[in-house]
Amino acid sequence: MKTISIIINLEKDEKLLNTINYLKILVKYNFDIWLENLHKEIVLKYFNELDFDSENRVNFSSKIDIIKRSDLVIIIGGDGTILRHFVDIIKFRKPIFGINHGTLGFISQAEKNDDVILNEFFLGNFIVDSRMILEAKIQKYKLKNKNGNKTKTKTEKLFALNEVVVNRSNFSKIINMNLFVGGKKAAFYSADGIIISTPTGSTAYSLSAGGPVLHPNVNAIVITPICPHTLSARSFVVPDNKKIQIFASLPVENNITVCVDGKEGKFFVEECCVEIVKSRYKANFVKLKDSNFFEIFRKKFSSR
Repeated sequence: MKTISIIINLEKDEKLLNTINYLKILVKYNFDIWLENLHKEIVLKYFNELDFDSENRVNFSSKIDIIKRSDLVIIIGGDGTILRHFVDIIKFRKPIFGINHGTLGFISQAEKNDDVILNEFFLGNFIVDSRMILEAKIQKYKLKNKNGNKTKTKTEKLFALNEVVVNRSNFSKIINMNLFVGGKKAAFYSADGIIISTPTGSTAYSLSAGGPVLHPNVNAIVITPICPHTLSARSFVVPDNKKIQIFASLPVENNITVCVDGKEGKFFVEECCVEIVKSRYKANFVKLKDSNFFEIFRKKFSSR
């Protein structure tokens, strides 16, 4: 591993002070480094002020180009930053190392300014942990146009590291949903929505909705209804080789939302059909060899 690209959330490291510290460590270990063009002026300015010789190892280009060039992508931010950029990274099959500058940071592998972990990583004391990704295909729906009533049929594909959520829009009534797993009807829900989660995402929205926690390496998918209007609805844990289909409709014309990983949703009128399968892509995360999921889980959630 010789070439590392770095993607930075400027809201978490506005003046790049922490990033400069990471760069100095990387250069010390003789890595070739690539950053996005928008950081060029401020990074070179800091290096000149510090009289720091980068030995021409710090380079700049577009985001997609630096990902393509790299052996590893370091993401500086929080879990949200990883979720925002992972789709571009997985298509080139590059491993990800997250440095948490956010709040919970459950997906990230290191905390801000933790030089001990960073040096262990740069010395090669790591393994690659592959995580499941979900692929959601909205097979057919009526897309609400900005102008009002006109609708059209469309198909779209989305990728989720944490979860796919089908839910009601603001002020809508409950959604009626038929759930099929492996081509067989599994349940009917009248609820605010439903969460289809990966093992990685089982500690995110699904957990808040009462779903179980899965170890990241379990080959399964979690299905959790959101506020179901019943006394008996529970989460399902199903094999990851099963196709999941959700046929959702509202009692009256209104909006249904489909969103992935908390990103801006897709709005539909009256009905939608969402098909979810395990993607052929995987998210590969670099973690320390002695990293322990249960220890991290206890530490992150003990104060919440």
